[in-house]
Amino acid sequence: MNLLLCGVLVHLLFLASIFDIYFNSPVLHGIKEFQPSFAPAAKRLVLFVADGLRANTFFSRKEFSPYLRSIIEERGSWGVSHTRVPTESRPGHVAMIAGLYEDPSAVTKGWKENPVEFDSVFNRSSHTWAWGSADILPMFAKGEAAGRVTTFTYPKSMQRFSGDGSNEKLDTWVFNRVKRFFFSASTKTDEKIGKKGVVLFLHLLGIDTAGHATKPHSYEYLSNIRLVDRGIQEIERAVEGYFDNDGKTVYVFTADHGMTDWGSHGAGLPDETETPLVLWGAGIKGPESPMKSQESPQQWDLSSYVRKDVNQADVAALMAALLAIPTPTNNVGILPTEYIGKDPDWIYLAAVSNMEQILLQLERAKDLVHDKVFSVFLVPYPHLEYLEKLHHRLTQNGSAKDLPEVKIVCDLALIGIEYYQNYFGASLKLAITAAHIFWMIFLITRLISKPRIDPRNSLVFDFVVIAVLVSSFVLIIAQKLPIQYFAYYSLPVLLLWLILRDVDLWWSQITSSFTKNNVLKLSMFLSLTILGISCLVASFFKRSVLSFALLGLALWPPIEKLNGAKWHRNLVILWTVICIAVAVFPLLPVIGKEANYFLVFCAGLLATPLSICALLMYCNSSKKLLVSQSVLVIFASINVIWNSKNYDAGLGLTWINQITSWTIFGLSLIFPLIVDSSFVCKMLSLSLSICTCSILLSVRHEALFIVLLLILLVLYPLIELEVQTSDALKAVLHETLISNMNNERSGLSFADIRRAFLYLFSTMLAFFGIGNIASLNSFDPAWVKAFVSTFDPFLMGALILIKTILPFFAVASSIASVSLLSKKPIQWLLVLSMCDAMALPFFHMVQTKGSWLDIGQSISHFVIAHVCILFLLLLHTAAHLFLVFNIRSCKNYKSCWVFAFDCLV
Repeated sequence: MNLLLCGVLVHLLFLASIFDIYFNSPVLHGIKEFQPSFAPAAKRLVLFVADGLRANTFFSRKEFSPYLRSIIEERGSWGVSHTRVPTESRPGHVAMIAGLYEDPSAVTKGWKENPVEFDSVFNRSSHTWAWGSADILPMFAKGEAAGRVTTFTYPKSMQRFSGDGSNEKLDTWVFNRVKRFFFSASTKTDEKIGKKGVVLFLHLLGIDTAGHATKPHSYEYLSNIRLVDRGIQEIERAVEGYFDNDGKTVYVFTADHGMTDWGSHGAGLPDETETPLVLWGAGIKGPESPMKSQESPQQWDLSSYVRKDVNQADVAALMAALLAIPTPTNNVGILPTEYIGKDPDWIYLAAVSNMEQILLQLERAKDLVHDKVFSVFLVPYPHLEYLEKLHHRLTQNGSAKDLPEVKIVCDLALIGIEYYQNYFGASLKLAITAAHIFWMIFLITRLISKPRIDPRNSLVFDFVVIAVLVSSFVLIIAQKLPIQYFAYYSLPVLLLWLILRDVDLWWSQITSSFTKNNVLKLSMFLSLTILGISCLVASFFKRSVLSFALLGLALWPPIEKLNGAKWHRNLVILWTVICIAVAVFPLLPVIGKEANYFLVFCAGLLATPLSICALLMYCNSSKKLLVSQSVLVIFASINVIWNSKNYDAGLGLTWINQITSWTIFGLSLIFPLIVDSSFVCKMLSLSLSICTCSILLSVRHEALFIVLLLILLVLYPLIELEVQTSDALKAVLHETLISNMNNERSGLSFADIRRAFLYLFSTMLAFFGIGNIASLNSFDPAWVKAFVSTFDPFLMGALILIKTILPFFAVASSIASVSLLSKKPIQWLLVLSMCDAMALPFFHMVQTKGSWLDIGQSISHFVIAHVCILFLLLLHTAAHLFLVFNIRSCKNYKSCWVFAFDCLV
């Protein structure tokens, strides 16, 4: 039990360390604001954000946005705004309105809540009026901006993903409310809206909703673009009419993120990160002819007009400059001067104002480090002195010709901010790496030798360890560093102490192994383990590795048979065929391109006859329950086809389909708890349950994959036990699963290593067999459209989580059944050692530079590896509880919990 608690704490520290090392919040408090010294180019700004509009569709389908196209060609400037991962609504809006890229840890808030308060253009405006979704607007009305931002939101019940045209009602509501606002403005409103620095924000969610429901190539998506185009024309007419065409309004049209062809977003594909940007009105340059060829797609038909690309955070700096209001204090955007149609001196002053704000941010970041770290340990940012000299020259004698140097200062200052935000990262990374290595060594020593009952006393050694820990603690406290830093720095010291205190025991075991001429065997074990773990790591990047591994796994029984082992012939043939069949799926495209419910229906057609044959041939009990489950598979398959036809007909989710889906789903989760606890009944019932749920939550060939994977997992326990004759096979099939383990250590064997590796391999196969479900863009709302049509993130997330976890539970149940049938528990220290060996490379592969797609994937890989470490044991224990327990008979209930406790210990 002590080792279990130690392991949990160690891995919680590993998991937490990534946020202190790689992902510090970009929001710094206590930054002074810089007041602009130039006159505003515009008195007011109107911001249109078309949620989910990707640049390629907007620019290439110009017939659906004739008004905005005429602005590009006659009186405005255009370009592409490049977003960053995660391409979700909240971080996208924060980037363009606050000028900062959101902390990835905000995912724990569902991208709806502010993890920390931040400054924004809205907060710096004299007043902001905003219309749109309640998921977006409130976060800009909190904190310092309270009372300065007035929001108008529609009910959440209007946000539907049914594909019935309700998406257009969202944007129509916004346009109508804005027009009503101007037509019925009160005297008090007239006073506020007549001031300088006013912002009007229109959040248009209809395009995003249409894309999720019917995909971006659908008529509904394009029709919503046309609606937005007409609405913008009407709003501009209303604004100009209200202000008597005073020419002091600037208009900005953009999007928070794009969307994939299959209607999702969240990752870093070009269709997700490239959004349109169109500006016109006061202070904006008109159309310009390009001096050289541009890299715009030919279908955009915009080669005659200069394309001006920006980073999404640059939009905030641009809006603040046009209104001559202070740039948001945490802004990291650089002013895109090519959009501004003012004289060069005005542009230079605006750029310097942007530069001053970024330098103030650098000053604050520097102070937070310099005020804490002792000078003897301090390593200042190398370019500080150069920045000070260049800043002095630009502010004293600079002019418009120095704009390139202003940009250099901004770039170097942003690098400096990042330097100080990650100042402690290198030393923390070294400490965690050492702790990771020492932890694996410690696990290996516990595998090859029993712990000493009375640890050897060594006062000198203990005194040195205590002295190091106390010194570290004093330094951490004296420098006012976060207390968790002490845990990170002291962890390798503690682990090294645990290793060395029993060195005589485990070293004698190692030397004795070599003296017994086991060098070849040990080398083979080590080589195969390293090769296997390398395959697991490689599978995160190349799914095809899983296919080659499955082909090798298919040859395992035939090779054993050639070596003289006696195997059940039909079992070997079936195992080989299923391995080859499952190996096809990692070679197929990732799920999500387009729906194909015929393949989902085929999964039901495959599962039903196979399950009926299995229960007729091998089940002696619970036959009625298992037949009922087989019928549920048929009903689920029919319901999926029926539901898809209703969506195609524009009917959306009918109440009959919804009730049927929930009824089948609920019953399928209950049946496995009722059937008898024999191996064949439990595994067959579990397989049918998972198959039914997968069919209801599938859109393509993933249901077929799940069916074949379940067959493989049912066969694995029989293969692992090396059943030799049909009589023995039948006895195992009907054996009742009872928690009666032999926990005596008998040394390591190749079977132990194989079982531990196959547990991890099967988990990775369930995870990556049909795609990288760690990638945010693989979560498709179409998965749950048989259950819910309105946007409910918690319910939708729960269903997607169930779809994700059920295959893992099947893997755990298969491995657990091996332990129950063989009366020998899995060697958990081996599993943990392999997990740690797999996680360590991912820790160093976390990227902070390069493409944001690579960065997002590197984060997810590290988290997956550690989640695997933390939860495999709990999942395995839950599988034991499930296998030996049923509601109708609780005779194994007590022994089940006793075994669970023993397993944890």
